[in-house]
Amino acid sequence: MNRFCTACGKPLEGDIQFCGACGKPLKKAAGTSVADASPPKAEETLPPASDPVSSPPPRAFDEEPPESVFAAAPASSAGIPPEPDPAYFEDNGERSDRMKYLIGGGVIFLLIIAGFYYWLFLSDDVGRGEGGRPTAAATEPKEKAAEAQVFYATSSANIRDKASTADGKITGKLKRAAEVKGTLIKDEDGGDWLKLEDNQGFVFAANLSANEMPAFAKSFGRKSITLAAPVELWSSPTEGSELVDRLSKGLTINVSGITENDYAEVILRKGGVGYIANGAKVVKDGDGPKGPAIAIALDVQKCASGPDIKALFAKLDGRYKSALKKIEDADYPDDNARDAAIEKFQLDNEGKSVYLAVQRSFKGLQMTGIARHYESQSVYFAEPPAKVIAVFKGLGEKISDGGQLQSRDIYAGIDKTNGKGATMGKSDLGCGV
Repeated sequence: MNRFCTACGKPLEGDIQFCGACGKPLKKAAGTSVADASPPKAEETLPPASDPVSSPPPRAFDEEPPESVFAAAPASSAGIPPEPDPAYFEDNGERSDRMKYLIGGGVIFLLIIAGFYYWLFLSDDVGRGEGGRPTAAATEPKEKAAEAQVFYATSSANIRDKASTADGKITGKLKRAAEVKGTLIKDEDGGDWLKLEDNQGFVFAANLSANEMPAFAKSFGRKSITLAAPVELWSSPTEGSELVDRLSKGLTINVSGITENDYAEVILRKGGVGYIANGAKVVKDGDGPKGPAIAIALDVQKCASGPDIKALFAKLDGRYKSALKKIEDADYPDDNARDAAIEKFQLDNEGKSVYLAVQRSFKGLQMTGIARHYESQSVYFAEPPAKVIAVFKGLGEKISDGGQLQSRDIYAGIDKTNGKGATMGKSDLGCGV
């Protein structure tokens, strides 16, 4: 009957007392006594402990190897198990480690393939299933719509059909302090506009404020004044507000009113408003004729006369002469072409009025401009005719209550402006045919 080691499982031959593979002591087979054991052959008996161990004779190459590398290693007479052959364990260890690495590498490779397949083909289906992982589209937050904001018009502001001052048509106007609601947007140039709710139009954001406008004790609409002294411009009509700018003496500004706590509200050129403390005094000191004083003498033949008036009309006439000279000096194929161009210019300007805006002060009056008409001329004032007539009468000039001068061959007088002259002022001191 075949026997096997209970420790390592190797087959056992004969009635050996120790396993030749692992050295484990062995029990004798049932029904066999030590006395019954066959005596070992002479050539297999180990030498006595006192005798030197002789080397086994070399085996011929053509001999068959033993069935086990330990088959020829009988137990020693001293009862000490033979030492296991190290080569046996080293060989088994290397093969075992290689097998582990191969199996482990194969498992990892299969896991990678399975994960890649899942990612390509199954992840979306699983996410769409009930209780599955949400898809990317479901987890991405939606862009929030811009929230509507409330603003207030800082002064009179236009409502346009487009967010553009060039292409947008004016469809309405906002009064100062009017409340509007909408969303801020950018135009093509990066400018800020408020898109009103319910598609009511667009308002340039520079004319709006996020804060309610202060109440006025006195409103001017849009009053032009010249600063009589340097002042500081603040962002709001309160103490401790932000300093916007420092304005110099002689600067002309537009004031929309005086607040209840005595700040002058200034309409800024780039939009919005600023505030000047002691507003009532600033407006009073700056509310008067602007520009250097001018001397005006009345002449029944020339209306207004004097060196300053003569110089202003020379400047006005110089514009016409400068334009005519530019045409005369241009390049033409011949003299006939030049003469034709000059004649056309003269015909185009014949009988047309030319204007020159000025800012000069005269005895408490504001002179605003002059004009050359066909066979007449005008001097304009910002004040109404009655006030201009009173000033000249106070200087001893002979003027009727209706404003006519005592001229002989031409008309001369002070009248209310009309037509293009109304854009220059309220009174016209004119004379001519």
